Amino acid sequence: MNQLIGGLITLYQRFISPYKGFRCAYGVYYGKGTCSGIVKQIVLTQGLFRGWSAIVSQFRACRCAYHQLAQQADDDAGERPEQEDEEAPEDEKEKKREGLCPGVLGGACLLPDPSDCALGGAAEGAGSACGGVVDAITGVCSCV
Repeated sequence: MNQLIGGLITLYQRFISPYKGFRCAYGVYYGKGTCSGIVKQIVLTQGLFRGWSAIVSQFRACRCAYHQLAQQADDDAGERPEQEDEEAPEDEKEKKREGLCPGVLGGACLLPDPSDCALGGAAEGAGSACGGVVDAITGVCSCV
């Protein structure tokens, strides 16, 4: 079963992912690994059921990376004039972002860089509210 799932992920990586028009937010934000590659490794080493919590943590980390990238884009767009009809007010954007990513404070996810976790916990700064833990097999950092 796990080999089949790993094979399906490989097919996705080769034939779907290159053509979908966007990249994994986790891979873009951290510059290493993608969700499909990390989840494939989890499934092949731990199995789908034993590795389920690590898989969920990976997708949570990806969602937080997405919100970090969105925040950076919003900050960069702040220098351009807003279009009143198409843009939501800043308060509405903030509320929407806060509801999507646990640990969000002012639109910034409090998920540390995985390299911070490897040092025995989250480094000071944006990730300090998350006592990060790294999965020994996958290297995935998750909040506890």
